[in-house]
Amino acid sequence: MLYYDGGRAFYTGMGHMAATYRDPVFLHHLYGGIYWAATGRGIGAGQAGPHAAR
Repeated sequence: MLYYDGGRAFYTGMGHMAATYRDPVFLHHLYGGIYWAATGRGIGAGQAGPHAAR
């Protein structure tokens, strides 16, 4: 995770193969990075992710 001039940037080197996007661990990693970049907050234990029951 990097900070640029008051903003945030998230990068992952994973995700080159289509099957990666069916892996719940990778999806949580990806969602967490996007969430952090958008809000500046991490995803705490028990908080909703993209596949959480609502």
